[in-house]
Amino acid sequence: MNILQFNVRLAEGGAAGVALDLHQRALQQGL
Repeated sequence: MNILQFNVRLAEGGAAGVALDLHQRALQQGL
């Protein structure tokens, strides 16, 4: 994920949506 994609997600979904997405990615990676 590059900065531009992150900014688009932040604008569309808000900080909560981004945090949830990052949390799901962490679970998928087994962190």
